[in-house]
Amino acid sequence: MGGKHHILTLAQKLAMLPQAGLPQKIMTVAGHPKWHAPKFSKRRLADLKKEALAAGHEWPMAEYEKPERPPGKSFHETRIFFSKGHKDERLKPAREANIAKQMAEMPAKIAAWREAKKASKTKETSELQKILSSDKKEY
Repeated sequence: MGGKHHILTLAQKLAMLPQAGLPQKIMTVAGHPKWHAPKFSKRRLADLKKEALAAGHEWPMAEYEKPERPPGKSFHETRIFFSKGHKDERLKPAREANIAKQMAEMPAKIAAWREAKKASKTKETSELQKILSSDKKEY
């Protein structure tokens, strides 16, 4: 598999593509299919592509390659089929909106808390509380 291909020229290797870059389904004598590995591995195909493009040749395997991911997009945004992704990624916009809403209400909540704290310190005790807290000797 790998021994003869280093002797071939670039033009000869490109002439073998795309068949040599894809797995082959061979029918056996008994009529059962058997898969054969591609003649060029993915690493050798990558090296061959760099060499061909540098030499100005057209790359014959372009239709078999996956489209490149656009820069700045996450893995889940570029999937052909919908992918759920991580739960925290899905809920992040709603969580950030809730945080912004709560922070907008925060000054009013702090003021209400301060008023309640101040009122609890100066609160008058009721008659029942006075009776319960006083000594029994007075009654």
